Amino acid sequence: MVISDTKLRKLLYKNQTPQVLSHRDSLSVRVSAKGVITWQYRCRVDGKQVIISLGRYPRLSIKEAQEYISLFQNWLSKKKDPRREPKLM
Repeated sequence: MVISDTKLRKLLYKNQTPQVLSHRDSLSVRVSAKGVITWQYRCRVDGKQVIISLGRYPRLSIKEAQEYISLFQNWLSKKKDPRREPKLM
């Protein structure tokens, strides 16, 4: 299920049960109990599942978060760890 900007704005800073909502291509958002929304990317590095936090919504928009996907997939195809690569840029 694709997450829309409208849905995120409705969840932002509202007290609620913590949850994780999937977006697409291993991209998701984690919504805290106080409504703080954090973008996450899930992948496998050396056979282990890794969750990479990209940033918080609304500072990091949906479009900006999606731009990370191809970059991470490129690094993973080259057997590089996406957790370390942004630090090298």
